[in-house]
Amino acid sequence: MKNIVEFIRAVLRHWVYLLTSSAAIALVTTWEHIHGSSIEARVFNVLALLLLGVAFFKSWSEEHLKVGRLINELASARDELKLARQKLLEDEASTKFLNAQRMELEVQQSEREAAKKREEKIRFLTAPGSGIREYAQKELSRVGQKLAFTADTLASVLNTPQSEIEEALIILKSRGFARETTIKGRWIIEP
Repeated sequence: MKNIVEFIRAVLRHWVYLLTSSAAIALVTTWEHIHGSSIEARVFNVLALLLLGVAFFKSWSEEHLKVGRLINELASARDELKLARQKLLEDEASTKFLNAQRMELEVQQSEREAAKKREEKIRFLTAPGSGIREYAQKELSRVGQKLAFTADTLASVLNTPQSEIEEALIILKSRGFARETTIKGRWIIEP
């Protein structure tokens, strides 16, 4: 239905153009001007129908040219696709090898970045004035005495995975800034 509507619009566009700007209409206008009278309605209707036929032909011709261009483009695209497939088959082994190397490098890079981020996070958690030690200092100031913390509590307060908190506590213990209480899993932090 949409195609029919588009075709009718194209026909009407051509017909209006022919009725207002064609050589035939220019001749009719000139004849009327020279003779000082209008042509008969029957003559004008015949001329309008002839121009309608020309408008149908022009619309069909435009579509025919579009189809021809599309067919040529399709043939060209098929040729390009055929060449691309041949090239792909020729390069497939080397492409797979290069992709495997690239993926390996990306994995190594991701591992290095993850390790670096983890180290930075542990450094933050164990540094004076930040992370665990800063939280312990705030709690000491608030309560007035040292408190024992669990890794779970620190993880939720600092919004950090518990495994990283546990690793940071071990590092703080090795540096003398944390000690485990007699109750397993509870730690006293030295700010």
